Amino acid sequence: MARVLIVDDEDVFRTFLQTYLSRAGYEVQSADSGETGLDLIRRRAPDAIVVDILMSRMDGFEFAVEARKLTSAPVIFVSVTDRKGEALLYGASAYLSKPISGERVRQAIDSAIGGGKHAVVMIVDDAEDIRLLTREMLEPQYRVLEAEHGAAALRALEQLRVDVILLDIHMPVMDGREFLRRLRADARWRDLPVIVQTSDMNLQEEPMWLDMKVEKVMSKDDFCCWIMNSIKQFIESSPAG
Repeated sequence: MARVLIVDDEDVFRTFLQTYLSRAGYEVQSADSGETGLDLIRRRAPDAIVVDILMSRMDGFEFAVEARKLTSAPVIFVSVTDRKGEALLYGASAYLSKPISGERVRQAIDSAIGGGKHAVVMIVDDAEDIRLLTREMLEPQYRVLEAEHGAAALRALEQLRVDVILLDIHMPVMDGREFLRRLRADARWRDLPVIVQTSDMNLQEEPMWLDMKVEKVMSKDDFCCWIMNSIKQFIESSPAG
């Protein structure tokens, strides 16, 4: 899980961005001043830093100079003023003008960090142990989101980009079948790859999987062996892959 540090003395924006990035699968720390941000870096280096330029006491540029002495993490500057030229001189990986969406910041972080974590996998399963096991398998290569039932997954999809869904069938609140019906009824997600995992052998041959454009149905007993190759295959073959 990538670690992101947000440094901004504007409480509303800092809280909004921390909430958004946490839901997007990042481990997020935040600081309301440059001094506090530097203390957090000393305790644990982040993978990326998002910092506002206009702050009291220590501005974003001063913070970046000191942060460079502690970590090589990429720095993304944000500001309501046009300071892009200066930001680049201070080694910015990206410069973003406020007001700005959480998704735009997420994209800048992904671009700055690089590597295979651009692809996002959502695990939809009410079993916490299964979610944890799957997360541990996938996180070296992918960014992982979790939802405990179909309704939570649909809410997350309204806010976040997802490349592949791993779906359980038997769940409370909204089961896998109803989730699939609603997913495919929305043009935005009609072609989103879905891999169904189930411990019920009778469900593996169910006709609805073809109707709902399920990419693969696999037994929970076997999915550890096949899941990595399956996800890689569907991400690489998707239009965005």
